[in-house]
Amino acid sequence: MVGDDPAAETVVTPPRRGRNLDRTRDAEILDAALEVLVATGYLGLTVEMVAVRANSGKATIYRRWRSKDELILDAAQRMPKLAELDRMPDTGTLRGDLLGLFDAQSIDKSEQVRRMTGDLAATVKTRPAIAAAVDRAVIGLWVAAHRRLIERAVDRGEISTPAELDTLCHVVQR
Repeated sequence: MVGDDPAAETVVTPPRRGRNLDRTRDAEILDAALEVLVATGYLGLTVEMVAVRANSGKATIYRRWRSKDELILDAAQRMPKLAELDRMPDTGTLRGDLLGLFDAQSIDKSEQVRRMTGDLAATVKTRPAIAAAVDRAVIGLWVAAHRRLIERAVDRGEISTPAELDTLCHVVQR
């Protein structure tokens, strides 16, 4: 010990066991989780199924996510984006723009997202964090897309500013 001050002692951190995490696998595992979620639903999904789909071991998954719920929470952020805010249609009319959101590719994605969100919606009471993540990943994106299209229509003078824009954006989303 240097001097008599106990605070001056050096804290020794024990060496970390195991290999460093290879974060390059994360996206592949999360995509596999989404695929299993579409196929089996939330209740049917197991970490073992995700591991098989991702061609990895369960330990690989549990080193990154401590539970199935943590895995699903992260996977929800990778749900297919039906509306890409940086590539919004601009047809010159609100009607055309709203219809333009639904191209053939988004219809295919829509079916996947519908199955995932429908199943996850059942978790609202028992798993509120998962429900909130799905809400942000899917519903929040649609609301933002509709808000952008409506605001553009207001800027063009096509419509007047709706008194309850937030409510309207949520209603149009449904």
